[in-house]
Amino acid sequence: MLTLIAGAATLGLSSCAERSQDAPMQSGKYRGKPDTHPWQGGDQKFAGEAFKSGDKASWDSAIAKRMQAQNEYVRIQ
Repeated sequence: MLTLIAGAATLGLSSCAERSQDAPMQSGKYRGKPDTHPWQGGDQKFAGEAFKSGDKASWDSAIAKRMQAQNEYVRIQ
């Protein structure tokens, strides 16, 4: 009976352990996927017609238009 309780306690406590969430590093450098600028994104199926891939000016205008659509003061008029 004591073995069963010790086994259950060990199994229960092992599920409380937390894995390391550090970024994968090698020789002091991050070895994950490289970041790109938002206007250089790859998949454009949700971008709409206003944004052209790789064009920062069209990205900025599309974001500004989206922010204006979310402004409550503009929407209620």
